[in-house]
Amino acid sequence: MKMTTIDYLEYVENAYKKINNSKEYVTNLDSELGDGDHWININMGLEAVVEKKENLKNLTIKDLLKNIGMILMTKIGGSSGVLYGSSYINAAKNLEEIEAIDIEALYSIMNYQLLGMMERGNTEYGDKTMVDPLYLAVEEFKREKENIKSDIKNLIKVKEAAYKGMLATKDMAAKKGRGRYREDKGVGHIDAGAVTMFYQIEELVNYIINKENILIEEENVMSKIVNEPKKEVSEKIKDLRGAIEHRATWFYCMINEARKAGIPEEKVEEFARKSIFNCGCFHGKTVQAQTDDLKVFGEAFANPNVVDIFEMDVKNDGKELAIDFGYCPLVSAWKKLTNDEKDIALLCDIAMDGDRGIISQYENFEFELGKTIAKGDAICEVRIRDKRK
Repeated sequence: MKMTTIDYLEYVENAYKKINNSKEYVTNLDSELGDGDHWININMGLEAVVEKKENLKNLTIKDLLKNIGMILMTKIGGSSGVLYGSSYINAAKNLEEIEAIDIEALYSIMNYQLLGMMERGNTEYGDKTMVDPLYLAVEEFKREKENIKSDIKNLIKVKEAAYKGMLATKDMAAKKGRGRYREDKGVGHIDAGAVTMFYQIEELVNYIINKENILIEEENVMSKIVNEPKKEVSEKIKDLRGAIEHRATWFYCMINEARKAGIPEEKVEEFARKSIFNCGCFHGKTVQAQTDDLKVFGEAFANPNVVDIFEMDVKNDGKELAIDFGYCPLVSAWKKLTNDEKDIALLCDIAMDGDRGIISQYENFEFELGKTIAKGDAICEVRIRDKRK
């Protein structure tokens, strides 16, 4: 991989857009533990970098990082400005002059950003701060660095580690910021700074994946699979879609690792289908509505959040629950990982074993899967029928 100065600025702009669109969610989180101004500050800082893009695009990588650090330190208020500024300036100080960022340089930059933040903020992993997702990302990067040279898709593991670091703050007791003065130390709340840090790491990895064609955009020009969201949705639904994409990613990685280990394909598929079907059976017994009335079942199975996530069109006359999916976040994740459309179709069908497992727990219902987005259709068709009618 190679990231030029212009590439890095484009990534920063992507991160700015991601955070800019997350105002309500981030502000609500920060209002629980802080003074509610984190989004304003981080958004203002990244916006300032984007506005100066034309002035920065001809700098060396080293000077670019230094200048970004100075802009962030100036524009972001409070401790966040000092921490972000220090992180970029520390990375610039320890980076040799290079024409473009390769994998080794990217690791070095992120590592020195982490060290700069930790030293300036006198903080460490577990303090419930923006450091937590960056720390786990760097640790994962360190483990995967040698592999990434030959398989850049392992950068996904770095993003996943950052995601885990963000989520982990929910169960941490705050040792920094206003949260530490709460009686509960903020336990039960995700740290807003950890969220915006994850968003930046997520956008960095996504940018590299796109640039390196792991998203295989060129090959997908002729792709049969068309899977783009068509409706405006809330930040909550976007986050839920992201969680489903994350689930689809580790599902793909698990399958892929089993294949790499030399396990026969039929055994891999058998294992995956049984596991997901059994998970569906568990949900059918414990999560879904315990009823033999298809209308009542349908209201729980296709609840408002699920309808928005998958852009569903739902019809239910009590005899047949007809659901057409207009968008699938699982397929979205798989398209970022492989250009093998037959494999995506297989993954989709295996994933549907979860729904098959759910319906198997209702003796009067039957399940049918028709068209699927993963096979190149415009929609996914799920039909659940009451066999008595």
